Amino acid sequence: MIARFSKQWFNPLFFIINDIPKTYPNVKVVFIYGGKQSSKTYTISQYCAMKSVTKNQSTLAYRKESTQIKDSIYNTFDSAIKHTRLSPAIKTFEKTFRAKEAKIVFKGLDSERKVKGVEGYSYLI
Repeated sequence: MIARFSKQWFNPLFFIINDIPKTYPNVKVVFIYGGKQSSKTYTISQYCAMKSVTKNQSTLAYRKESTQIKDSIYNTFDSAIKHTRLSPAIKTFEKTFRAKEAKIVFKGLDSERKVKGVEGYSYLI
């Protein structure tokens, strides 16, 4: 099945991020910066959600404190998934989204021990 997306569903930054692997195949790390509420996290959420559905690529998303995950980055991913019409392909769980074999997992960085198990993830946020 071919997935079709409307250009209107994505932020302009999404297309820049989406072109990086094609244009610069050796780039392994991308830093995105901008002002407050410049849609950085939202755009990254769109990109990771799309890659989980179309390429079976998993994402591990860290937040400084695990207690803030549900009220911050998780809600951003949920909103991005809905806006890009990926909800039918992605199942929602407490701290995880799943699409086929791919997953988007959220973890806190409350302690050093939690920065483990990054194998098998294509994206680390």
